[in-house]
Amino acid sequence: GDFWECGVYKGGTARLLAERLAASEKRLHLFDTFHGMPATGPEDLHGEGDFADTSPAAVRKCVGHAGRVELHVGQIPETFASCDASPIAFAHIDVDIYRSILPIVALMILTLA
Repeated sequence: GDFWECGVYKGGTARLLAERLAASEKRLHLFDTFHGMPATGPEDLHGEGDFADTSPAAVRKCVGHAGRVELHVGQIPETFASCDASPIAFAHIDVDIYRSILPIVALMILTLA
């Protein structure tokens, strides 16, 4: 299966994952808005616009390994639709919006079942 990172920010962890995968055939899928936090709700700790000091171009530059890394720009869970049903070998989940956490947990349960 492939590696996924949900919540990428500037790409530090993604870079480590990409380097780990460099000698394999696995792909790294990165899910984030890449433009900061969207509108949030009262249950969220962060507000709209937090983490806005990043971009897809900055993350691509930080992560490298262009042939093996795919950015999925937008909000979770909508961005999951851009992936096929291939197995997930590893997922690093660091999302800060409550409404994004629930579909990730459901996806992981279905994948592990």
